[in-house]
Amino acid sequence: MMCESTGVWMHVIAAAGNAFIQSAEIHGKAGNRHEAATQFVDAANCYKKTDTNGDLFDVCAVAYCVSTFWVKFTSM
Repeated sequence: MMCESTGVWMHVIAAAGNAFIQSAEIHGKAGNRHEAATQFVDAANCYKKTDTNGDLFDVCAVAYCVSTFWVKFTSM
């Protein structure tokens, strides 16, 4: 059984994950690839704490891998 305050924090952490995703997309469009990858990691950490199925975490992990690949091979 989850207390009400825990449920509220879960929503706050999930909202933070969504904000990190939006930030990552903005940084990606602006060409700040390293910062975008960092934001994806932060979002993944939020989703890891709130998503019991792992679905959102998986999506975020894929986005992070793509971003990391992008940063690694376009900065050479």
